[in-house]
Amino acid sequence: MFTVFVDDSGTAKDQPVATAGALIIPALQIAPLDRAWESFRAKYGFTDFHSSVCAARNYKTEFGKWDDQKVQQAFARARQITKKYASAAFSFAVCKDDFD
Repeated sequence: MFTVFVDDSGTAKDQPVATAGALIIPALQIAPLDRAWESFRAKYGFTDFHSSVCAARNYKTEFGKWDDQKVQQAFARARQITKKYASAAFSFAVCKDDFD
């Protein structure tokens, strides 16, 4: 049995392109993934990890005072966790005008 996590972006009407990314995770890996992610979250001090907000270091968020090194380390750790526990990952994008 597997769990699939899908996250989309660009779905607002004013965005010309919509994207989605997905992880396929074996059911037995969910609990270990949750423990690893909670440890990561606690160590870095964020409530929710939003990659675009983190990369931009949005000053209105908890990532606003992070330096380049902390951002790079956080992305590296997030990749390590997903690569360790997910069995597959994929993403896709569609131009909304083409889709319509």
